[in-house]
Amino acid sequence: MSFTRPYILLPVNRHKIKKIFIDNITRCQADNTYSILHLSNGDRIVVCKSISYFEELLSSYDFMRVSRSDLVNMQYLDEINMGKTCQILLSTNAVVFVSKKWLQALRLRLSERATELSSVYELS
Repeated sequence: MSFTRPYILLPVNRHKIKKIFIDNITRCQADNTYSILHLSNGDRIVVCKSISYFEELLSSYDFMRVSRSDLVNMQYLDEINMGKTCQILLSTNAVVFVSKKWLQALRLRLSERATELSSVYELS
């Protein structure tokens, strides 16, 4: 059985389509009608697609919408700071603000993860 890393093909301009491995995308950031994909190597790709497009496309992977303008790959989550404003620190050192609208969903997702982890440790 061979394992293939999931990827997407993105038009980066009128003449070029680029293959992007999904696990290399750290976050998607909205910029009006464009989206900026931040990659683990520090590169950024600007695409003429809405963040909603990427939210739907990446929904079966470990991505989560945390604000109107940010979709985060939870595999890169390094730290969460719950102060007056909630901030996520990614392993790439990027800081992403979590809006109040998506804060409850983030808490629920993290508690589900904690439950999954505890059941894994109980099995071993």
